[in-house]
Amino acid sequence: MKWISRDKQATMITEDIAYEVYRKNKLFRILTKCKKSEDCLIWPSLDTDGYTTKTSMKLPDGRKVVRRVYRAVFLLERPSQEDVSLEVSHLCHMKACCNIQHLSQEPHHVNLGRKMCRELGQCTSHRGYSNCILYKGVLQHTSLITGTTSCQPRQEDV
Repeated sequence: MKWISRDKQATMITEDIAYEVYRKNKLFRILTKCKKSEDCLIWPSLDTDGYTTKTSMKLPDGRKVVRRVYRAVFLLERPSQEDVSLEVSHLCHMKACCNIQHLSQEPHHVNLGRKMCRELGQCTSHRGYSNCILYKGVLQHTSLITGTTSCQPRQEDV
């Protein structure tokens, strides 16, 4: 067991509190800029590829990094889960969505498999990972963005 001085403990607690305040403020600033569409929270500023623009943020260890806004939301909501080898997928298939309930951290092959779900209009399952969120508004919007017309809503969405 490693002992640390009270001064060091106080500094660590102060840094934890400061990060928590930063985290909540940054999330608030991001989410208040989003527009609600169905259950999605859409970031208004997009890159040419249709994904959210980037933002700078601090990590719990104090490092400053630049991440796409939806990934920043994921990391701010779940600070201990940053794994650069994993991608943050949009379960709803909306590249601009920042709703934490629509974001999942997973390997590249699972993220790629979600394209099939979007094209079929139903989730084909992703063993060990969350199922896709497919509802009429997202499918229509996604088909407009991608230029596909094969997306059909699930029966319960009609």
